[in-house]
Amino acid sequence: ILKRSVLPPRSDTQFLFCDFSVFSMFWRRDDEGCDGKAVEQKRGETSNKYIRFEVIDLNGRSVSKLVPERHRHRAVFAPEIILSFTANGQVFGTVPEDAERGFPNGRLVPRWDTWLELPWASDSSQKVISRVYCEFERVSPRSLSPVTPRTICARLLQELKEKHGYELLVGGELEFSIAKPTNQSGKTDWEPSFDWGQIFSTLGAANHEDFFCELESSLHKVGIDILTMNQEYGAGQLEISFVPRFGLEALDNTMTFRMATKEIAKKRGQMASFMSFPFPGSCGNGAHFNFSLWAEGEEADSTTKEFSKEGEGSDVVEEQTRGKCNVLKDASQTAGMSSVAQHFLAGILAHAPALEAICSPTSSCYLRHGRFAPAVANWGLEDRLAAIRVKSSPSQPASNCYIEFRLPSAAANPYLVAAALVAAGLDGLEKKLVLPPPQQTKDTGAKALPGSLKESLAALAADEVLSEKLGQEFLRWFSSLKQKEEEMIEGFLSKSVSGRDRTEADYCAAWRSSFMEEL
Repeated sequence: ILKRSVLPPRSDTQFLFCDFSVFSMFWRRDDEGCDGKAVEQKRGETSNKYIRFEVIDLNGRSVSKLVPERHRHRAVFAPEIILSFTANGQVFGTVPEDAERGFPNGRLVPRWDTWLELPWASDSSQKVISRVYCEFERVSPRSLSPVTPRTICARLLQELKEKHGYELLVGGELEFSIAKPTNQSGKTDWEPSFDWGQIFSTLGAANHEDFFCELESSLHKVGIDILTMNQEYGAGQLEISFVPRFGLEALDNTMTFRMATKEIAKKRGQMASFMSFPFPGSCGNGAHFNFSLWAEGEEADSTTKEFSKEGEGSDVVEEQTRGKCNVLKDASQTAGMSSVAQHFLAGILAHAPALEAICSPTSSCYLRHGRFAPAVANWGLEDRLAAIRVKSSPSQPASNCYIEFRLPSAAANPYLVAAALVAAGLDGLEKKLVLPPPQQTKDTGAKALPGSLKESLAALAADEVLSEKLGQEFLRWFSSLKQKEEEMIEGFLSKSVSGRDRTEADYCAAWRSSFMEEL
């Protein structure tokens, strides 16, 4: 695959960037999680088993190399710049230090505890496809890349655990659009597969039950447990939620869910897209980040025992958290929120303008503001219009106490959302920040959220805490990529719209060209 791009200021020349060069040298360490069993195979013998060595890039896209399973113990290499391709893969964001190194190769380090066979991608009579998530390792000096989203997230989750003894429990709740192809002026575009419908309509959802059931069955086979499926408010819009998991497993599940949804829809001749705003007049796709914090130790809250009797209120959270206590819950406090919960939330609100760059990483995300998506950094109990919806009550069990972080759009990279949220929460815990009153408005003290990607990137760059926690090198890569995407969208609009004001439909067409297929 050839990619045309422009080199950074070091050179004015253009070049053809060729897809990953192939290396197959033996290189394995005992501490990398490999099972250590080489796949024995006689020369000339064939196999139908293949593994996707997969990395999630800065945009939350899956990029990978397909490796015959018999070579799984060998090193797999790719250039680090694969992490910074624009969502449609046309250009990439460059940073001077990577260009000066000549865009070198690095190694995809498999984390074998994530190795899954993918039933939706496999045909047992022809091929069996599996996937293993990888970190990206620089060769010289040998170290994990500090710009890989999964690596950044793992580091922040480890800090939360080591400093405070807390683990992050995360549940997925993602909206996405189902689209069908259309041909306009000889060019393929996409339109909603169904018109606006009633949210939660049984008749509406019945039209998608075959898709829902295939997706649920396929994901259940790989340990991802879907809870609910329903039609949403917008044209072509569906929503699926699934059982929460701890730490990286939850975020790996989110990415696996996204890929499965897209691949299954594609087999049906449709497009599933998690881009935030594909069609004009809609309300946009969100990805509410539901989380709670847990520590080792039995739950002291008597309400938990009350609701835990066989057949009475047992739930999926309780099943996974036995032997742990929810540190967000304190029945003696107002609304049942502990001091830990209040400090953690105060940290999120304090850094919300910078968090918006991570949660709303494309220009289309900002049309969601005011359409059941927050425009100010505030919180409220059971408040669907707030940036943070707190689900807590002194009378409810600890498993029912969690926080719905409503900033993220469906286009956001889940690893980066988790990392940035933990970084902000840690600041709140360590500084013992005071939680503002609920349901603040801009007039009563709530911080306004940035109204554009340019503003949110500036807020992120100015936020010393998040800059330090996420890493300056990551910020350079991320900002460069986002600037390239903005230039690409402006180029599309300049060619397609002239002599009149740009409309929401014009912007949506430009965003579809950039984000529809890969996000």
